[in-house]
Amino acid sequence: TGEARSFCSARCAHAGGAVVASAARPPRRLLVAVDGSGPSLRAVELATALAVATGGSIRLLYAIDVNLLRLVGEAPLGVGPIGVGLRTTEIQETLRREAETQLAACRRVCEGAGVPISDEIEIASPVEAIVRAARDADLVVMGTRGRGSLSGAILGSVSQRVMASARIPVLVVH
Repeated sequence: TGEARSFCSARCAHAGGAVVASAARPPRRLLVAVDGSGPSLRAVELATALAVATGGSIRLLYAIDVNLLRLVGEAPLGVGPIGVGLRTTEIQETLRREAETQLAACRRVCEGAGVPISDEIEIASPVEAIVRAARDADLVVMGTRGRGSLSGAILGSVSQRVMASARIPVLVVH
């Protein structure tokens, strides 16, 4: 419908021919991808406001990049800024503790507004983890760090790749 197209792009508005969001049915199951960055925390705040307004719920997802762990695991001990004096399992535990800390801060925002939440940590490619989790959501909300055009072109943007792959609307917060 025209209403759904005004909500998001035509590509996002249809998943397998079914309208996933419209003015009559706003998104209620919100997936929020978090990484601890400022834009990520602003995405949690915006998603919380949306969930309050729609009576929705939030699922927080923190993806620990498996490619980073592979890179570190293949490097000799003590080589590179991350591998200095740490074994791969120690690095993984450090990253998991950081993820838990970030999720706890996000949970406090959601709980403070009375929004039902769930959260999870996944060790996977962030893009793959977000797209997979989006199958059970109405809307993905995520931050973008706004890399410059050169580094964005070389490294790629997680938010751009999620927008290209997700079959539901994606709201990107700067």
